[in-house]
Amino acid sequence: MLKHRTFIFLVASLLAAFIVSSAVAQVRGIVPVPIKDMAGNQVGLYKGSYALVIGVSDYTEGWQDLESVPNEVNDLVSALEAQGFHVVKVMNPDSESLEKSFKDFIAQYGFDPDNRLLFFFSGHGYTRQVGNITKGYLVPTDAPIPEHDPKGFKNKALSMKQIITWAEGEIESKHALFLFDSCFSGTILTSRSRPPIPHPIRDSTNHPVRQFISAGTAGQLVPSQSVFAPYFIRALKGDGDLNRDGYVTGTELGLYLRDQIMGGDTHQTPQVGKSFNPNFNEGDFVFSLLGREQMEQSVDSIVREREKLKQDRLNLEEERKQVAALQNLQEEKQKLEEEKRLFKKEQDRLARLQPKQRITFPPDYIQALNSYRSGNYDESILLFKRLWSANPPEILKDNIIYWIGNCYMRLEMYEEAIGQYEIIINSYPRGNKVHDSRFMLGRSYYHKGETSRAIEILQAALLKNPPAEVRMKILKQLNEIQSPKAYTEEDKNKLKDLLNTFSSPHAEIDPIKKIKELAERKRLRKERELVERKRILEEQKRELQELEKKEKELAERKKKEEGKLARGVTVYGTKYQLENDPHGERIDDPLTPQDERYYCGDPGNCFFDKNDDPIVYE
Repeated sequence: MLKHRTFIFLVASLLAAFIVSSAVAQVRGIVPVPIKDMAGNQVGLYKGSYALVIGVSDYTEGWQDLESVPNEVNDLVSALEAQGFHVVKVMNPDSESLEKSFKDFIAQYGFDPDNRLLFFFSGHGYTRQVGNITKGYLVPTDAPIPEHDPKGFKNKALSMKQIITWAEGEIESKHALFLFDSCFSGTILTSRSRPPIPHPIRDSTNHPVRQFISAGTAGQLVPSQSVFAPYFIRALKGDGDLNRDGYVTGTELGLYLRDQIMGGDTHQTPQVGKSFNPNFNEGDFVFSLLGREQMEQSVDSIVREREKLKQDRLNLEEERKQVAALQNLQEEKQKLEEEKRLFKKEQDRLARLQPKQRITFPPDYIQALNSYRSGNYDESILLFKRLWSANPPEILKDNIIYWIGNCYMRLEMYEEAIGQYEIIINSYPRGNKVHDSRFMLGRSYYHKGETSRAIEILQAALLKNPPAEVRMKILKQLNEIQSPKAYTEEDKNKLKDLLNTFSSPHAEIDPIKKIKELAERKRLRKERELVERKRILEEQKRELQELEKKEKELAERKKKEEGKLARGVTVYGTKYQLENDPHGERIDDPLTPQDERYYCGDPGNCFFDKNDDPIVYE
């Protein structure tokens, strides 16, 4: 039994992207498809592959039903999914649903330049001749027979003109391919000559294209069991690769279908054409013959190669920076040597002109400094803070803060040390410890683990023109930070023992977990040490405050005793005046008209008389 059928409509968007994604997606439809030339060089890439498959078998307005369409659609869906496509299948749409299916699919997938799109329509097709113009249509389920209701058919059927408008005006993909497994004609399908020989794969991926293939022309009949769909599936499995380069292009597909179908007994003449728009007729659609797993492996290898290249670039850049740093270091050393020579020369000259002056430090300062040099850092902090509270000479203030910072540095209390050094830099910019404080600030950040911040501070300190001795320290510290760490033999032996433990066949220790546990123990130990040191400092601070309070009370008591010894004379005034000023003069009490006279014969035993009353009141 013969019948008219609509051809598969296939639109695909090929995107020639040259940057490989950093991760291979595992969802069907977004598996990247790399395209390579014969030399193995990548020339293009489909980032995503999507297909809209539409089948119409049950017609309601007089068209003959197409019972084989559902099975053909299912077979084609399986073949496309094997190619890595995400397939949207629509069966038996009416005119409104048919148009909506195209629009929704284009809106979701047609605007990403890295996607590959595929549209498949299987159902009746029809050709109308309007003057010299041939118009082709896709027939939905509710379209009437045109001979019975021409106007109703035109309003319901989907014209090829609308499809071309979507293909050239709405879809932003580089490549598009249209296939129709039916017999109808249109302006875009007027070419009956043999398609041209396929271009090299590089040319196919570089230029945009809109391609169209149909199973036959107007008036031809196709068999009830389609031969077009099976040949199309066979082409995707490799038979369509005419030049054996591992890919099937749209041009190769047209050649293969034309030769296979015309060579049979179906009397069909497949038509192949491209858009007349010069912006869409130079490229070619491409199918890869690699399986989905092979595609993912291929992309994985490209990603690895790209990551390796990226790492090589980073290593090269790091080596370049190290070379530049070494050159800068050499230049700085030369400058330092010159500055040392000039400094020594100036020192000798000044030594000859001026007698040496010796600075005398307070005993408390020397005691605190000796505690620091003896390793008693907690005690040194306490002594320096006590000296600070006694309002030391201005010349010693920045020194006191500096040595407190050094004590914190030795105790690995880096935040506290940073605070002390920043006080000197901000509050004593002209002091004799400002350059040393910049150096120690950089060291604090380095030991704290903020290497980049440490380098920034030390490099800035060099620009402040520090003394030669401090400059040497800064350069040495920078060299230590920027050079690879040199491990001692003891470190190497410990590391070797640790690796032997992990590699032992009897070892059941997870090395990563063990290293994390050791790091956590070290961190907790340091935290406990810091808490204990802070507790000791707080206790010492409280003891110091108690001592200061007792000293103040003793001084007050001594002052009172001295005042009481001076009260063995007759004085005039109020009781308040007597208690607070034993040498007060006669004053008037505003509460009484009389003058009150007080006499203290013995310290602590005071008596008073009112006027000349002989009675003595105690």
